[in-house]
Amino acid sequence: NIDGLVETDLSTIAQDGHGNLWLGGAAPNGVVQIYDLENRQPVKTFNFDLWSVSALAVSDSVVTAAYSKDGQWGILEFILRDGEFSYRQIYRPSAENLESISGLAIQGDSLIAATDRGLFIGDYKSLILNYPENWTTVSQLDGKNISRLRSRGGEIMAIANGEIWSIGKIPRLLNDIYAEKTYLRDVSRDNNGGILLLTKWKLVKLDDAGKLSSSWDVLHEPVAFTPLSNGNFAVSSESGIALWKPDREKFEWRRPNAPASNVYTAMVVMDDGRLVAA
Repeated sequence: NIDGLVETDLSTIAQDGHGNLWLGGAAPNGVVQIYDLENRQPVKTFNFDLWSVSALAVSDSVVTAAYSKDGQWGILEFILRDGEFSYRQIYRPSAENLESISGLAIQGDSLIAATDRGLFIGDYKSLILNYPENWTTVSQLDGKNISRLRSRGGEIMAIANGEIWSIGKIPRLLNDIYAEKTYLRDVSRDNNGGILLLTKWKLVKLDDAGKLSSSWDVLHEPVAFTPLSNGNFAVSSESGIALWKPDREKFEWRRPNAPASNVYTAMVVMDDGRLVAA
């Protein structure tokens, strides 16, 4: 908070073309905040008394945020005008009440929303997406719970009832070894195009045929992972963040903003609330 964050319990983070971070608050305070990371100061805050913000997607001039409020799910649209983002409207992908929107992705003119009832696609530049009839669905995934949506390198991947799908003009089922299982957490590709899966207990690599190639145990129950530009991966968990280095096949666990030891001989609380321990 001393760095200008309205909420520090965050559920999702994205970065826009100006280098600013978009921060989505976790339940029960679903605040959307734009933050200037370089100068460590807030840019703008949107507080609509939302319960939570579950996902963000960024294009050149539009940012969308999936939210829940009063038991309803929807998508906020923020648009760039005169160098400043402002709230414009609410998108509603389904006429039926949704239980979750787990992910958003923007590909060209299409906004893709992952929900507990399948995958919804809307042309946000040409159509008014306030109306559910202006959305289409991916028929192969109708009725399936989409627990993860991953956009990387022009490809969109989804976890649907434990199945791994690549979403394009013709959706392809990549793997179903975890079909109907609930412990698959995330999916991505390595720098060689291989499929990497994160489960409740392991990081798993599949070969070109979709069979198990390698696996590594994860010390703490993971939530998600993110590929880094250097080929390594950052794995998030309730117990901190791990860096996984494929060349060394090991996890380096880190707990940001936490004490490095539990033995101290001197401590002082500064005027701004920070604790200094030696």
